[in-house]
Amino acid sequence: MSEWWTYSLSDFLLFSPRTYYRLFELYNVAIWPLQIVGLALGVAIVGLLLRDVAWRGRAIAAALAEAVDALERAVHYVVQNYGKDIRSVSVGAVPLLKLFGIVAGGWQLLRSASISQRRLAAPNGKAADAVFHEAKIATARFYADHVLSQAPGLAHSIVHGAAGALAEGVL
Repeated sequence: MSEWWTYSLSDFLLFSPRTYYRLFELYNVAIWPLQIVGLALGVAIVGLLLRDVAWRGRAIAAALAEAVDALERAVHYVVQNYGKDIRSVSVGAVPLLKLFGIVAGGWQLLRSASISQRRLAAPNGKAADAVFHEAKIATARFYADHVLSQAPGLAHSIVHGAAGALAEGVL
């Protein structure tokens, strides 16, 4: 093949297509229950985004989506590397627990903000309830801006933090 346009995609594969399919299959078996969780969270976030276009909770949902992406990256790293280098993966155990907690908290606050928004939009709402629901939405927004924003940093420390933590004999 002397000309570049004569190459096909399979000419650039390092392994046979069957090997890639097998790697894909093994990866999916290794993380099996997490695909359902990720899909459910993604559908829930998209559903909340599309439910009410004028809803100001879109920023909260966007922050949650970014946090879910960070969690997905971290879990992917742990699943891929646990069998190869348990020490490096174990360094990120505490940040991974924090990340799970932050994402779960964001999910619950987004749910409560969505419910509060619906109740505020209802015609028969009470004034006292309106103050409560406004506070719920404000709390969720604060959480999105100040706590969910930590998720990408925690994911980074899970994936890349072992190098600094396990730097033995550097000094």
